[in-house]
Amino acid sequence: MGTWAAGNFDNDAALDYAQQVADRLMDQIETTLASEHGMAPDERDSARMVAGVELVWLIGRHVRLSLPTAEAVAYWRDEYLAVWDRHIDGLQPAPGFKEQRRAVIAVTFDRLIELCRSQER
Repeated sequence: MGTWAAGNFDNDAALDYAQQVADRLMDQIETTLASEHGMAPDERDSARMVAGVELVWLIGRHVRLSLPTAEAVAYWRDEYLAVWDRHIDGLQPAPGFKEQRRAVIAVTFDRLIELCRSQER
C-alpha cells in the first residue's frame, strides 16, 4: 500500500475505497436508467439516482476518481429529465415545485458533467 501524505485519501487503500463507493453509486444510476418506471419522479429509485449523481460529484470533488465521460453523464441527464417531463404533471405537484425541482436536478447533473470534463482535459 502506498502512502504519500497525511490526508485521509493520500494512500492507496483510501483511494480504492472511495472509488468502490463511487462505482456502487454509478452502478445504481445505470440500473435505474435502464428502467423508465424506476426514473419516474415518484419512485424511490428516481430519488436515489439523483442523490447518487450528487454523491459521486461530492466524492469526486475531493478525491480523484475514475468517472464516466461527460457525454455519458449528459446522456443520463437527458434521459432522466425526459422521463421527469413525461410524468411530473400526472403527480399534480404544488405550484412552482415542478420548475424548481427540475432546475435543481439539471444543476446536479451539470455539476457532475463539468467535473468529468475537467478530468478529460
